[in-house]
Amino acid sequence: MNDAEPTPQFPCECLEGVELDGSRRPGKWHVTQRIARDPRSTGGTFSVGYRVVHDDGTEGYLKATDTSFLWQGDNSDPLAVMGQVIQEQTFERDILEVCRGNNMDRIVVALDHGEFDTDEGGVRNYVFFIVFEMAAGDVRTQILVGERYSFAWYFHALHNLATAVGQLHRASISHNDIKPSNLLVFDDLLQKLADVGRATSAEIAGPFDVLRCPGDRQYAAPEQLYHWRGIAAASDRQAMLSIRQASDLYLMGSMAYFFVTGSMLTPMVLTFIRATHQPQNWEGTFEDVLPYWRDAMGAAMRLYDSATHSFSDKQRTTTEELKSAIYQLCEPDPLERGHPLSRRRIESHYDVQRYISLFNRMRLEHNYLLKH
Repeated sequence: MNDAEPTPQFPCECLEGVELDGSRRPGKWHVTQRIARDPRSTGGTFSVGYRVVHDDGTEGYLKATDTSFLWQGDNSDPLAVMGQVIQEQTFERDILEVCRGNNMDRIVVALDHGEFDTDEGGVRNYVFFIVFEMAAGDVRTQILVGERYSFAWYFHALHNLATAVGQLHRASISHNDIKPSNLLVFDDLLQKLADVGRATSAEIAGPFDVLRCPGDRQYAAPEQLYHWRGIAAASDRQAMLSIRQASDLYLMGSMAYFFVTGSMLTPMVLTFIRATHQPQNWEGTFEDVLPYWRDAMGAAMRLYDSATHSFSDKQRTTTEELKSAIYQLCEPDPLERGHPLSRRRIESHYDVQRYISLFNRMRLEHNYLLKH
């Protein structure tokens, strides 16, 4: 086991050397190594990761959890906790099947899944697992360790991200948790969006549908941090999906900001907002706080400008165009968010196709690798 990990306490932390039967393919998955959670990453706090190899030679990343692992510190009914775990696991598997069925090649594929019961210390427990494609890492850690630091590579990653978001939205799904640790790097030309467990679907009820902010709150869009009446007024699943897709656009723009500055937008904006206007302190309406958010966003974008000072003229021209896209994607009022031409068409208010094309042109203009 990796020395960086603490001593195992729960069944899902004790899988090294175990052979697992999945539900999708014949043969065994051999759990070879626990993968330490990178302290710089913001994902994976509710599961444990392992490197696995199948009998047929396929390598994968296994995400495991169990009821006691999720229940730690919780004094609620254990049956309720188990029910919640089963609901979350079933939902994620169902959404992954939708992604597979719709050939979403920019969403991380689930290779297999399963569960098994354990009897550690005389206490019966269940471990649930999903096996995914094995990636080289996520975009944050890849950049921090210096393995990927090309100006053009950022646009290639943004293009793949926008393509992934478009694939989900066309299937009436919002991701809800787009962040650097969930955009995985497979090779120089391929990045995929991972972790659909907190998604919203127009067709499948999910365990996090009732939450105002189903994803990572530290990166959330402003309408999820303040009490925007639009969320409370959503009368059906389709209306809720549209609101969540608007938040996906915000997170996608925040990722664009991250590639230039090294920070997601919301944490930066909040550093420029006075205490009385912070989400936890604000007592007014969402509409009334928007001017303060816009002022703080302007300050955050000045840091974006500072980050481009060392760029070449050609790079600065591109980042100016990207800056306009960030303002559109991260517009704090979700009713005004998105591309101006898309907003004229009610049925595609939050369509991302124009951004897919924009990021594709940007990566090609900067001659990424073999001009892919």
